[in-house]
Amino acid sequence: MSANVPIHQAEQPINVALAIPALPRTLVLDPPLTDEEFEQLCMRNELAKLERTKEGKIIVNALAAAGTGDANSEINEQLRRWWKQHRRGRVFDSSTGFFLPDGSSMGPDAAYITADQAASLRSRDLDHFLHLAPAFVIELRSKSDSPTVMKQK
Repeated sequence: MSANVPIHQAEQPINVALAIPALPRTLVLDPPLTDEEFEQLCMRNELAKLERTKEGKIIVNALAAAGTGDANSEINEQLRRWWKQHRRGRVFDSSTGFFLPDGSSMGPDAAYITADQAASLRSRDLDHFLHLAPAFVIELRSKSDSPTVMKQK
């Protein structure tokens, strides 16, 4: 992909084609990052949504298109509305990271943890990715998502 960027020199624009690089979709670090290191990496790169496979491969996710963002908002609104009726457990949006028992770290579009799971949390746990598997997750598939990867996730 390239972009034409006008450069102004002596009042005459010169069009220059710049190649816009594609960033890698996955990163493999040796040795793999610990949970703490991975969380720090995510916090330092807050504009990127990073996830980690159980093998330690870091997945760089693209920002969502407007239609996907709108659908995610609807999903989160409905899950939050359900929670307000029942007031059991807790709900989270896509900005929440979870360290799963298999060693992976994911951030589903929406997640629910049970009242028992919520009761086991300490207030300081809420300042970090949660070390638990949510009882229920919703993952909205966008056009750029691979069905195979979605099933694995």
